[in-house]
Amino acid sequence: MIVIAGLYHTEQNPLLAGLLIVVSCLFLVPFIGYIRLQTGSVWTCVYSSYDA
Repeated sequence: MIVIAGLYHTEQNPLLAGLLIVVSCLFLVPFIGYIRLQTGSVWTCVYSSYDA
């Protein structure tokens, strides 16, 4: 919604910004999943994704 409204990365191509957001999320998934499995807690993943 923010990307469509033009309020996020206004100096950048919106399609490129969307692509970079998707790619960064895909690279974070294995790390956050590993943390979730090692700790047994969802809250660790919440904190790690918030800091990223």
